[in-house]
Amino acid sequence: MGARLVKRWIQQPLLDLAQIHARLDAVEEFHRDLFLRGDIRKLLDGLYDVERLVGRIGFGNANARDLIGLKRALVRLPQIKARLRPPSPSLPPSVTGEGGLLHQLEQQLDELQDVAALIDRAIVDDPPIFIREGGLIKSGYDAALDELREHATRGKNWLTELEEYERERTGIKSLRVRYNEVFGYFIELPRRDAHLVPKDYERRATISHAERYVTPELKSQETHILATQDRVKDLEYDLFVQVRRAVAQHSARLQTAARILAQLDALSALAECAARYN
Repeated sequence: MGARLVKRWIQQPLLDLAQIHARLDAVEEFHRDLFLRGDIRKLLDGLYDVERLVGRIGFGNANARDLIGLKRALVRLPQIKARLRPPSPSLPPSVTGEGGLLHQLEQQLDELQDVAALIDRAIVDDPPIFIREGGLIKSGYDAALDELREHATRGKNWLTELEEYERERTGIKSLRVRYNEVFGYFIELPRRDAHLVPKDYERRATISHAERYVTPELKSQETHILATQDRVKDLEYDLFVQVRRAVAQHSARLQTAARILAQLDALSALAECAARYN
């Protein structure tokens, strides 16, 4: 954000003398206060590009990782605002910069903690890239989703118990209950153990090293398990879209904060160059 702003400043230079002095005074203030400059640059370091994130959110293109990136930027705003705040109202304006550009930016900076809290409450900290695969929404955010997840967990537990039961029943310790999108759920065992399969096993496929079977019980449960998993993914997607739209409603506030961060980045960088290269 700061790099793009410096480019705009070069392409569209200020013509108003008061604004020129205000910008230079802000650079001077950062240059004079090494600790302020260092702290602000550290807080800005690694910050996600809020301008572009807000654009993606507004157009409905943002994924869950974009929202987490935005949240990680927003949680730094209170620290940035606090660091810019004059240390003592009793100090003269020339020291605190009160009335100057940095003071104005501090006053205008919205901490946006309501938006950060919404994202934090809804979205897991390390979400997948694709928003239709599930695993986006935190437990406790939506009661209906929690209930569906509980049903899905019971289905997974049932599959684990079925695997253990079939191992005991057949004596085949390497027996596995597996899944793929072509065959669904099936029981897989080595071809050498095919003579041990019970009569209720129905062969579904033969591969180079194994045989795949289904049982009437597995077929009857498969539909319920897959339907529940699909409902979980669909509901998570709907909830994510709702959260994204709720964040998008704050686009104006977010863009204002992004512009302030860009200015702080550019001003502190110019001061850093002044200090390094005299």
